[in-house]
Amino acid sequence: CRSSFRCPVDPCARTTTKTTNNNTSKTKHASSSAACASNAICQRATSPLHRPNYACQCPSGLMGNGKPCMRNGRKVEPKVQYDGTTPTEETRRALDKGLICGCVEATVDACDGFPKCLGKHEMCTVSSSNTPGCTCQIGYVHDPDYGCVDESPPLLHLRPDPTHGTDPKTGTTHLSQGDRYEEYGIDVVDDNAEEYYRSLKIAYSRPLPQGCLLEVGEFHVNYTVATPWTSPNFVRAKRTVVIDNIDECAVKANVGVGANCPE
Repeated sequence: CRSSFRCPVDPCARTTTKTTNNNTSKTKHASSSAACASNAICQRATSPLHRPNYACQCPSGLMGNGKPCMRNGRKVEPKVQYDGTTPTEETRRALDKGLICGCVEATVDACDGFPKCLGKHEMCTVSSSNTPGCTCQIGYVHDPDYGCVDESPPLLHLRPDPTHGTDPKTGTTHLSQGDRYEEYGIDVVDDNAEEYYRSLKIAYSRPLPQGCLLEVGEFHVNYTVATPWTSPNFVRAKRTVVIDNIDECAVKANVGVGANCPE
């Protein structure tokens, strides 16, 4: 080449050096000038004027940027979906940013990309043989008739009457003659409370009048939610409503107590 020109160096060429010592010949294989990982393939650029004038490519079946890993750098392990070839979303983003160094074999995330489990409260889990499948979520057990069901029945807590109060131990609410009964229901203590509320049934031990309660005595309110996989196949809470006696003359005297009750 002329003095103002220089011949391009093949960045992917590998050279060997030979040394002789005491009549013993040793051959050392030197790496190419391209900074590629040892198991990567060096690809020359279409023009030696390109910078860089080479690219590091991983062999089929391996993933990475093809460049050597830094000694103290953080290594990102590539993963593929359950089909064994498609990169997971996290791996794809890492590959796009060149964060996976070298050329490494990806591990299979068997549940990534696995078809969505159709059963209620099911999730994908991986067996000891790395085979994906659908099993019940934590806290659920499989019932042959109802699928994944709650391992523990729900708890039913009576909502207290804000005016008259409700004994939390006995579930008893005291009213007086002339009072109206207001239904405050229950709280379902469970992760699937919304589902149980849909099956809630409320039953009264006797018909209640539309207005005030004038008859002394008591009645019960039963709150029941269905749990057909348990025995018994329901969970129930009971509220006892006691109607205490008052001076009936005061009721009829229209002095405020039972003023709106029918004669």
